[in-house]
Amino acid sequence: MRQPDSAIACLVLLAAVAAACAALAKDGRATTIALAICQTFSVIWLAALSWSRRRAWATVGVLVAAAWTATFLVSSWIYVISPGLLDVGSATHALAVVELSLVCLIGGMALYPRRSSTAAPSYVQVIPTALKPRIVAAWCVAGLLGLAVVLESGGGPLHYLKNLSNEGSLERGKTYFVVLALGLLFAAQATACARWSCGRRLGSTQVFAVLIALGLVALLGARLFIAAALVELGLCYALVRRRPRLRVLVPALVVGAALLIFGLGAVKRYSNYQGTHPGVHISFAHYLRTVAVSEMPTAYANNYADGVRLIALGLIVVPSYAPPEYGKELIRLALQAIPHSWRPNVATAPAIKAAFYPAGGYAYAQPLQLVSYLQLSFPGVVLAFFLLGAVIAELDRRLARPRTLRLSTLLALLALAVDVPEFLRAASGTADSVYAISLLLFWLVVRSSERTTIAA
Repeated sequence: MRQPDSAIACLVLLAAVAAACAALAKDGRATTIALAICQTFSVIWLAALSWSRRRAWATVGVLVAAAWTATFLVSSWIYVISPGLLDVGSATHALAVVELSLVCLIGGMALYPRRSSTAAPSYVQVIPTALKPRIVAAWCVAGLLGLAVVLESGGGPLHYLKNLSNEGSLERGKTYFVVLALGLLFAAQATACARWSCGRRLGSTQVFAVLIALGLVALLGARLFIAAALVELGLCYALVRRRPRLRVLVPALVVGAALLIFGLGAVKRYSNYQGTHPGVHISFAHYLRTVAVSEMPTAYANNYADGVRLIALGLIVVPSYAPPEYGKELIRLALQAIPHSWRPNVATAPAIKAAFYPAGGYAYAQPLQLVSYLQLSFPGVVLAFFLLGAVIAELDRRLARPRTLRLSTLLALLALAVDVPEFLRAASGTADSVYAISLLLFWLVVRSSERTTIAA
């Protein structure tokens, strides 16, 4: 990863922070457009900073830049083009916070201490690994059992699929079973990555296993799980086998993201549409041609990638209607290991609860900017994103070290790398606990299944 001169990085950082603070004080369409342009160039700066001469685009920083584009940048431009779509708060103030957080993240990466080391190899060296068939089969059975419990306790598979838009409430109190269901997908990922680590291609059996696992996990309605698995597989292939060219990769990513976001998203919204329009009966195909197309920009900015909207809402709530929480979310995260029925309740201010935890068991995927702002206001945003930038730099450094890795170690690092964009999108205590448990289970599935052919 290329590192800019620290003094230049500091000057750019200070100038950007000052500009973001000025934007917070001055609302207006011209300022909003300027902030969207600045965010666009900042995303490009993040990708350029992370681009590696030997690894090209296969770095954590480039992954974060791509995820930032989908999560925040596209929504920002939607609100610039159609200001009326933002139904709460100020787009100018929200975009100022997004730009402030992005520049602080870049600052954390750029100012992270450099460590001299020998040049990194073009590809990650992995100890050749075979998997233990019985252990892999056991994890598949455990995953199927977890999936069966989630679907059955949600009213049965048909009821669950008809209410995908409310999967959060259907899965409430079943976090461990949801994560256990992912064991099925983790086993399939381990199988594919183990073959790649030995320099072998996937056979039809392995491809079929991955597709079946993806399809079964998709029944849970959580697009994030599917996206994370696909990105982890893609990164593993790029780091140990071959890196697809950008002219092939970018169109594939765009099409895949559109199918995942709008395709599966349309299924969930069709389910919600049927629930809110009991007297109207239209087919799914008709819904796609009419309702889905017309509401696409609104659905994307206010539902699929609603981070900017939630930040705007948070700026209204704190401090006007509630004071900052001063670290309560960390306490909630620490208590997540306790079962829901026994877990102590950490009080939330009524205004914050009403805004971000509406009735019916539904909760918004709160972006890191919002969570850190609710805890410590603007200093919390600056601190959180400086630390996140340092984490990204450290992950890239570990993946670039010229040493041979166990397959379980490599996949744990890749899962951590993919958790960073997930953490940007949803950083509340509940979401963080799911990431931590999923990461632990992923490592456990691979570590218990691997049989290295060379001593580690």
